[in-house]
Amino acid sequence: GVYLPFEHLMDFQKGPAVVKNLAHLLKEAGFPVAPDEDLPCLWYKGVGRERLEHYYNKKYEFDDYIPGYTAPQKQAMLAFLKNMTDEFSADSGLVAVLQDYYNSIRDDMPIDTPWTNKTASE
Repeated sequence: GVYLPFEHLMDFQKGPAVVKNLAHLLKEAGFPVAPDEDLPCLWYKGVGRERLEHYYNKKYEFDDYIPGYTAPQKQAMLAFLKNMTDEFSADSGLVAVLQDYYNSIRDDMPIDTPWTNKTASE
C-alpha cells in the first residue's frame, strides 16, 4: 500500500516522490503508468503552480480560515497521534505520516486563548 498525505503532495520535495511511489504500486498491479522521468512534470501539472505556491507561502490550503486551537486541544491531538503511532507501530509508512503530523502540530500549530462569554449574566 501507499499513503498519500495532502501535505506531502503539496510539497515541492515530497510531492514527486509520492507520485513515483503511487506509480510504482500501480505498475506492480498491472496498470499502465508514465515513465519515471515524466512523473515530476505530471505531479507539477496535476497540482498546479498556483496551488503549490499558495500552499508553500501560507502552509494552509485556504486564505479565509485558519483554525486555531487551545493548549488543551493541542495536547489532546498530540496524545491521540502518539497513541496511534504506538498502536500501528508495525506499519512504518503510517508511522512516518503520523509522526509528520505530530511534529507539525507540536511545532507549528497556533494556540488560541479559550473563549469566554463576557456578556453572559452570571
